[in-house]
Amino acid sequence: MSMLGPDAHFCGIGDTNAKKFNTTTVYAVDESDLELTNDEPRAVVFYTDKITNVIKGVLLFNVMGFGEEIARKLIRDRKPFKETLKEYSKLFELWEVVVDSLKEDKPDKVGLNDDELLAYQRED
Repeated sequence: MSMLGPDAHFCGIGDTNAKKFNTTTVYAVDESDLELTNDEPRAVVFYTDKITNVIKGVLLFNVMGFGEEIARKLIRDRKPFKETLKEYSKLFELWEVVVDSLKEDKPDKVGLNDDELLAYQRED
């Protein structure tokens, strides 16, 4: 984990060479809304092989929690992604949880079946 300032943390897992791989970035907030919100911008960048579409690296920007472990699992699986990378981004803590109402702003993890979701949950 590296810090660019008090509100900018990033972590690269795997091979994050943008010249070598395709990149897909998923933002938690629409960039046009950044000045209207007090939330830190959050994003996940996936680095995928140009031929096999296998995830080779993940860059986390302001993503805390188990993000690194999830990224390592996705890379270790070495499977071509079936779902869109946006679906995989839902595994990371990109969206805030509203404590007052105990309701999550995070969208449902639609598109991943129960077995895939369980595979990415941390076992204690």
